[in-house]
Amino acid sequence: MVHWDALVCIMKEMGIPNIFTNWVMNLVNSVCYVFKVNGRCMVRMQRAPEFHHHAKCKPLELTNLAFADDILLFCRGEAQSVQLLMNTFQSFSASTGLIFNPRKCKAFYGSVDDENRRLIQAITGFDEGKFPVRYLGVPLSSKKLSLNQYLPLVDKITSRIRHWSSKMLSYAGRVQLVRSVIGSITQYWMLNFPLPKSVLKQINTICRTFVWTGKSETSRKSLVAWHKVCSPRKQGGLGLLNLAIWNQVTLLKCLWNICNKSDSLWIRWIHKVYLKGKDVMEVEAGQSWTWIMKKVMNCKPLIASINLDWQRMLSISKFSMKTVYNRLIDGNSVCWHILLRRNIARPRARITLWMMCHGQLPTKERLYRFGMLDNKKCSLCDQVEETVDHLFFECPATKRIWNAILYWLNIHHCPLPWNLELNWILEKTKGKGWRAMLLKLALTETVHEIWLFRNDFIFNSDTHRNKIVEKIIDCIAYRGWVNRKLRLHVANLML
Repeated sequence: MVHWDALVCIMKEMGIPNIFTNWVMNLVNSVCYVFKVNGRCMVRMQRAPEFHHHAKCKPLELTNLAFADDILLFCRGEAQSVQLLMNTFQSFSASTGLIFNPRKCKAFYGSVDDENRRLIQAITGFDEGKFPVRYLGVPLSSKKLSLNQYLPLVDKITSRIRHWSSKMLSYAGRVQLVRSVIGSITQYWMLNFPLPKSVLKQINTICRTFVWTGKSETSRKSLVAWHKVCSPRKQGGLGLLNLAIWNQVTLLKCLWNICNKSDSLWIRWIHKVYLKGKDVMEVEAGQSWTWIMKKVMNCKPLIASINLDWQRMLSISKFSMKTVYNRLIDGNSVCWHILLRRNIARPRARITLWMMCHGQLPTKERLYRFGMLDNKKCSLCDQVEETVDHLFFECPATKRIWNAILYWLNIHHCPLPWNLELNWILEKTKGKGWRAMLLKLALTETVHEIWLFRNDFIFNSDTHRNKIVEKIIDCIAYRGWVNRKLRLHVANLML
């Protein structure tokens, strides 16, 4: 679309005299164009008084919607209006050569009697369609979706998980798959429909089971509570999407679009059909409103928790889903999240450290409390209870490993119980320097290898401690060498 006011401003900026500018504007405003398509002159389109719009399309005089090579036509369910619509469409086809295939078209009716249905079918040649119909991967329906109509989403996620099920995948690999693939599938549906709580619960169950067991069959096994897993990293989580919160964010985005009166067809339609010139924040949802609009209107109380961000986004005409999500999921941060920030250790090693920080590693003392073991003594020394403090920092076997790694790093420090050790590490890993990065890397890889060493000792009777030290040093050297910031310092340690 050309805005002639812009042409006036350009000519004024160029210093063109006003009289010449007026001559030009008189020409462009009074000129009449005739388009010739395929040898035929297009006549001016005029509204036929015999044509009647669909009741919901009349305020905007909406007759069609087009997307890619698909088109939706709307009119009142009567033979006369349908005939005029088909005549116009056939004229369009004759001019452009774009001809529809009646066998691929469907007619959908709402409160139309059988006689009119027969007449419309004779005019169009279209078979009758039934709602819901699947389009662009989601169901389209004239009423609220039932739980069964959300099954394609659940089945799609389940089929992906069955394809991925493999014992070779670590916890970190499963978390990444859930984050990248299942999250994107669910988000696509949420941008079209709000998901019911029962569907969200089912999806969370599938994802939780896959992360902790690698299978699609429902299981109650969960080393860390799922709501903690879906918390932001600053709050001690893994940063997976909290679907319940994201559901609210998508509804708030719809409400923001309505408030901002964006120049889109559906926003103008909502203002014409539902709001009728009133402020959306002052209107209550009516009984005849669609279920999606009722959901959108019911999320207005959430604005109170993000009021400042809401006003700022309205002023800049830009909605940030990330900002709103972070506000709604806001909680208390944990001090040890710094250990996992800018940590270049292996993902599976970071998961082990993360579980240890939560106190959820299945040590013998923990399993004994749940009644799963009769003996809670340390697997390595068989003298003291196997707690996190003892296993990782007090056991003679693991102390020798720590001393060897600290000696290689040129750090003079004696391992302490976990709470004291955590304070010492947090003090030493402040900032973004190479020393902080190297210490985080060494801590993470050492904790992971000690845990693997303990498991090998229990299940495989493997007692080669020297190999563990060599493996940890190799991991630190390799991961550090890949990072340019640490390459020189790792090279000095290897001399």
